[in-house]
Amino acid sequence: MPEGVRLAPASLTVSKNEMLCLALNDYWEARGESLRGRVAVAQVVLNRVKDPRFPNSICEVVSQNNSNGKACQFSWYCDGRSDVPTDKRAWRSSVLLAMSVLRRDSTVMDPTHGALWFHTKAVNPPWSRQMDRTGRIDNHIFYTDNRARQAPVLQTATRDLAGGSLVADLFADAGVKSSPAARQGLTGSK
Repeated sequence: MPEGVRLAPASLTVSKNEMLCLALNDYWEARGESLRGRVAVAQVVLNRVKDPRFPNSICEVVSQNNSNGKACQFSWYCDGRSDVPTDKRAWRSSVLLAMSVLRRDSTVMDPTHGALWFHTKAVNPPWSRQMDRTGRIDNHIFYTDNRARQAPVLQTATRDLAGGSLVADLFADAGVKSSPAARQGLTGSK
């Protein structure tokens, strides 16, 4: 845990270890994206946890590799480099984001509309032609498939607290700025 970040375990829907797995995935997959883009990448992990085709825990989803063991669902996990965060400010931001989306009282909506896959706009993987595109946020393009549409994944958000966003509020408390447009995209407000 980053210095100065305190965790009330009862406030989260998962264990501290599961939260840290989500934080690591944010750090390595999305830390250069906007707040909305980072939430989108986190939501793909959470959507996978809820889908029976994927492992049922955050850490197992993040560390899942393909059947030959040579590639992972999230490339940073199998790249052979250290997974220890080196940028303290970015790591703190990743932990705060993970804590925010995993809070029991989270108001964070799924900006991916149930996506289970994504890739950067710099690549065009063959599998993407067989999927239904749900949107593009920053440098990532998000997808689902017909099976996922038949059994929609529940969103993380359960309610909206007076039009505010818990993620944006926590980031503001930590000195991380987000625009009103980003906050709007996180709460699902119009």
